Amino acid sequence: MLLQLLFNAAKFSAARTAIRVTAAFTDNGSPRVSVADTGIGMTTREIELAVRPFSQIDGGLARHYEGLGLGLSIVRKLIERHRGCLTIASVPQKGTIVSLDFPPSALKLAESLPRFELSDIAVEERIRSNSVAMTAFHATRTQ
Repeated sequence: MLLQLLFNAAKFSAARTAIRVTAAFTDNGSPRVSVADTGIGMTTREIELAVRPFSQIDGGLARHYEGLGLGLSIVRKLIERHRGCLTIASVPQKGTIVSLDFPPSALKLAESLPRFELSDIAVEERIRSNSVAMTAFHATRTQ
């Protein structure tokens, strides 16, 4: 889910602009992960389209952005399967913040899983398509 949000942020932002990832807790104790960009942004109507399967905001034959229109709809379904919530706040020409709110029970599950430390993450920036792809990483079990 997080990778899809990062890909979207890179895809709809100018090359070499910052994308911010934050993790925090909501007022009710739910874990929240957010991805913020300074990209093209969306209107309320465009957000409604973006979360529907096979929907494209720019649906013409000469559209600027590639894709099937499945990314956000899949993320939404996955977070709902985790009993969480996808929220999108956006302003056209200013940027977008997409948040994944997990239920507080997700913390109990996470505490029971083995711990890993990621290192040597290699990120390849594709300037022409303005997308970012993780090409390799090394995980070491810490527990």
